Amino acid sequence: MQSDTSANEISEESKLRATNLHMHGLTENSAYALTINDIEWITAHFNDARQLLEEDRFQTAVHCLASYRWHSMPRVKLAVLWAGIEGMFGASSEIRFRISLYIARFLHASDSGARKELFDSVKKLYNSRSKAVHGAKIKGDLNVAVEESAEILRNLIKQCAINKSLPNEDELVP
Repeated sequence: MQSDTSANEISEESKLRATNLHMHGLTENSAYALTINDIEWITAHFNDARQLLEEDRFQTAVHCLASYRWHSMPRVKLAVLWAGIEGMFGASSEIRFRISLYIARFLHASDSGARKELFDSVKKLYNSRSKAVHGAKIKGDLNVAVEESAEILRNLIKQCAINKSLPNEDELVP
């Protein structure tokens, strides 16, 4: 538990928060050291990303990326990540196809080869996402799908900051 006061001073006005046992080490990786390029990118785009946090879709995506590691189960991690990914777009039918198309066009607007490769990759990841959230048996290491999905969400968030806007479906439809 976390509290804004010491244990002997807890009252009705105290703010208590429960934490997750698995948060003691969100990742087993070493700390990432920022490069000069990272610092330049942050300097150039931080304010634009901060402004985008006023948008629910962007705020949800950022929160999903920031919190997916809190969960111990890869299936839940995928569900959280894909809530962020899908929330960036408004596709309500033919979701697998549309989300794959929108992501590929948003991230690789001018590179048809990269766009096609990403389109195919996202379709496969969406299949993993569907199996994960619907309890189906999954072949292979689900943690790979988690990390690839996190990378897609990370890239979507970065591209929004670069564009200073969220994806516009009308512009992404061929």
